[in-house]
Amino acid sequence: MSDKYLYTIFFFLLFFMQRLPAQVVNFESSDLPIVIIDTEGREIVDEPKIMARMGIINNGPGQRNHVDDPPNEYEGYIGIEYRGKSSRNWPKKPYNIETRTDSGENRNVSVFGMPKENDWMLYAPYVDKTLIRNVFMYHLGSVLAPYAPRTQFVELVLNGEYMGVFVYMEKIKKDKGRVDISKPKEDNLTGGYLLEMIPNRYLEDDEVHFKLEQSGKEIVVKYPKPKKIKPEELEYISTYFNDLEHALNSPSFTDETTGYAHYIDVPSFINQMLLSEAFNQLDAFCQSTWFYKDKDEKLHLGPGWDYNRSMGNAEYYNSWRTDVWLLKEVYDPNPDGWHRINWPERLMEDPAFMDAYGARWQELRKGLFSFGHLSSLIDSFAAEVEESRVRNFERWDVLGKSINNKYAFDTYEEEIAYMKDWILQKFTWLDEQFGMIRNHALSATVTASEYEDGRPPGNAVDGDHDSHWSSQTFPQWIELDLGGVREITRTALFPYKERAYHYVVEVKKNAADDYTLLVDRGDNRYPRLQFVDTFPRTEARYVRLTVTGAGNYDGNWCSINEFKVFGDLVLAANETMSWGDPMVLDQNFPNPFGMSTTIRYTLREAGHAVLKVYNLNGVEVACLINEDKPAGTYEVRFNAGDLPEGMYLYKLEGTGRPVVKRMLLIK
Repeated sequence: MSDKYLYTIFFFLLFFMQRLPAQVVNFESSDLPIVIIDTEGREIVDEPKIMARMGIINNGPGQRNHVDDPPNEYEGYIGIEYRGKSSRNWPKKPYNIETRTDSGENRNVSVFGMPKENDWMLYAPYVDKTLIRNVFMYHLGSVLAPYAPRTQFVELVLNGEYMGVFVYMEKIKKDKGRVDISKPKEDNLTGGYLLEMIPNRYLEDDEVHFKLEQSGKEIVVKYPKPKKIKPEELEYISTYFNDLEHALNSPSFTDETTGYAHYIDVPSFINQMLLSEAFNQLDAFCQSTWFYKDKDEKLHLGPGWDYNRSMGNAEYYNSWRTDVWLLKEVYDPNPDGWHRINWPERLMEDPAFMDAYGARWQELRKGLFSFGHLSSLIDSFAAEVEESRVRNFERWDVLGKSINNKYAFDTYEEEIAYMKDWILQKFTWLDEQFGMIRNHALSATVTASEYEDGRPPGNAVDGDHDSHWSSQTFPQWIELDLGGVREITRTALFPYKERAYHYVVEVKKNAADDYTLLVDRGDNRYPRLQFVDTFPRTEARYVRLTVTGAGNYDGNWCSINEFKVFGDLVLAANETMSWGDPMVLDQNFPNPFGMSTTIRYTLREAGHAVLKVYNLNGVEVACLINEDKPAGTYEVRFNAGDLPEGMYLYKLEGTGRPVVKRMLLIK
C-alpha cells in the first residue's frame, strides 16, 4: 500500500474517529499562572481572529494563583483564533493570541519576561501525555541555536470553563527578540528571509509561496510579509532554494564551491538535524520545518518547531523506532505534498558532513545530551506540572487511550518513564552508529541453555537484527565469554516481535565465581523494540542473560534478535567520558534580556554551590548563590538593576569544574 493511501487512512482516523470525552473540573487555584479569556459571546473560528479579553494571574514563584485574583501579568484585549493544522481538530484546541489595544491595534507587551511582542500562542498538549515534549525540546533548541520559542506552563479558563494545562509561548516570526534578521533592500536582496516548508494541502490563500522544482515541496515565505514582499525578492529566494536543491542532487554535491556547502550554513543544519534525528521529530523536512537567511549569509536551518509527536509518540512512518536513521526515511511524493525530502539523506552521503555530524554528536553527548542532564531536565519540567496535570487529565481523559500513539500508558509516571527510556534506546543506537561505544558481544564466545535447530545462540550476538536465537519453555539463558575482563556500562536487548520479556542480566569476572545480579527486568509490562539498561562501570568477563517469561506474550518461546554488551563511550585518544558532569549550567532565559532573566543549573551531587555574575573586565557585579545545596535542578532570577547594557558572564562553581556562560543585557 502506498504512502498516500496510508496517509488517507490516518487522516480519516485522526479527524473523525478520535473524540475522547472531556469532563467538567471545579477549578479554583493553581501553582501555575492562570490565563482567563472571555470572548464576550463571540465564537472562536479558524480565522480571522475575534476580539476577546484576557487576564493573566501570576503572583510569582512559590505564590498561589486564584481565579478570582486580579490579573497582574496581563490585562486587556486580544485577538484569538484556532491554530494548527491537525491539532485544531482535537477536542483540546490550541490558539493564536494577538495582544491588542481596545481599538484592535497591535499592542506589544512583555509577558512572563519574554521580549515585547504582540504575537503569541497557547499550545495545547493533548496527544503528548507527558505535556512537556515541546517545552523540553525548545529548551534544548535555545542552547543549540540563536533562538528557540520561549515557553511558560499555564492553566487556561476559557469563557468560564477550565480547559487544562497549556503552554503560553512565542510564535516564530522576524523580530529583534525572536528571529533577528535584516530586511531585504533594493541594492542587496540576499536577506533577510524567514520561510517554512509545508505540504501543499496546508497552503493558505493569502500566503506567498514557491514550489521546489525537484522535490515538489512548497516553501512559504513568512517574511517579508505577503503584502510587502517584492517580485524580485521572491525571485531571489525561490531561485536560491532551487539552486540549493539542484546542487544537493548533482554528482558534484560535495564540491566546496559548487555543491551544497555554497548555499547552507552547515553548523546550523547539523545542530537542527541532530535535534530531529536524536529525538525522532516526525515532521522534519516534511512540514513545520523553518529556515532563515540573513543578509550576505547562507541559509540556516531552524528554528526548530513542533515536537509533540517526537520521542516515540506516534505509531506511523517509523517515527517510533529507535534503530533507524529517521531523516533517511524519505517518503514518496504524494498529491498532498506530505513527504520527507531527501536533503538530510543526501547530506549524510558526504563523508565530510558525516565526520562533522559525528564530532558534534560526540561533543553534545559530553554535556547537553548526556543522560544525566536530559533526565534532570525532564524531571524538572514534569515537576512544574505535578499538581496541574491531575486536573488536566481529569478534564481530558486520555491516559491509557491511544491517540495514534505507539503505546498508551495508564499513568503519567509511565509516560515519563517511556520518554526517558525511548531517549536511552535511540541514543544507544546513535552512539553505536557513530562508533562511540564498543559492542563486546560481537567478539564473544556464546553458549546457551538450549536452542531450536537452525536458530543457534550466535544469532543473538552477530549484529544482524533479522536473525534470532530461539528456545522453548521458560526459563532459558545465553552466556557470553567476552574473552577477558572488560568494563561494561550498558546492555541492549532486542526481543523477537517486541515482546516484553522478563529477564535478568548477571555478571562475573572469573569462571569459578558466582554470578552477581546486574539488571533485573522482571516487571516488564509493555512491548519494546529494544530494552536498554545502564549501570555504573562494571568489570566482567562472563555475562549471562536469563529470560523467565514475558509481560505481553502467552507462549513459551524465548526468541532474541540481538543482545549487546557495551563498554563506555569512546572519545579521541582513548579518552572515556563520564555519564554526565557533576554540574550543568544552562543558557539564561530570556537572552538577550531587558531587566531580569532566569538562570537554571543542575547539581548531580550535593555540595557547596557559588553562582556569580561578572562584567567583561572580570569584576563581580552580583552573587546569586553561595550556599550548600542538595542534588537537584534549580532556577535563580537575576535582576540587572542599574547595570549598563552589554555582555556579562555568569559562572557556576561547586562539585565539578567551573562552568561559565555569556548573557546579553539590552535595555
